[in-house]
Amino acid sequence: MTIRELLEAAQELSQRDRIRLASELMQLVARELEDPEPTSSPSTPSEDPFVGLFSGSAELATQAEEIRQQELQTSSGFTWKAY
Repeated sequence: MTIRELLEAAQELSQRDRIRLASELMQLVARELEDPEPTSSPSTPSEDPFVGLFSGSAELATQAEEIRQQELQTSSGFTWKAY
């Protein structure tokens, strides 16, 4: 049955039955909002792309420039192609 068919059938109900139907629908929605079922199981660390995203040196925020300077090597950065 389609939604359109359900709406047409609901319009044929008496006003008292429409009120009861609306009340039951509101109760169902309220229950779903209170206790939603988990849609997926928690992912494992190997499946979660955010695990480890922020791992690293805790000093990075305050010493980023010093750390970058220590990591520079002669082969770092861009090079020009010799002709």
